[in-house]
Amino acid sequence: GEVGLDYFRLPTDSNQAMAEVLHQKATCALQMRLAAEFKLPLILHVRDLSDRTTAYSDILELLRNNASFSQPFILHC
Repeated sequence: GEVGLDYFRLPTDSNQAMAEVLHQKATCALQMRLAAEFKLPLILHVRDLSDRTTAYSDILELLRNNASFSQPFILHC
């Protein structure tokens, strides 16, 4: 399956948006660790607002901290 971060349609309320970002990051990190444990490839979906690169910075941080680079991954979107 596909995992990742999609910030394209975050809530307009900043508190709700931050809660959603934190939830997505935690879920993505867990899925990355599971993929490494079971030696499965990652298919990463990353999408941000058109004028930002936050999701891309966040996914790089998550990859550094949670992924095994012995496993392949595909990044799209």
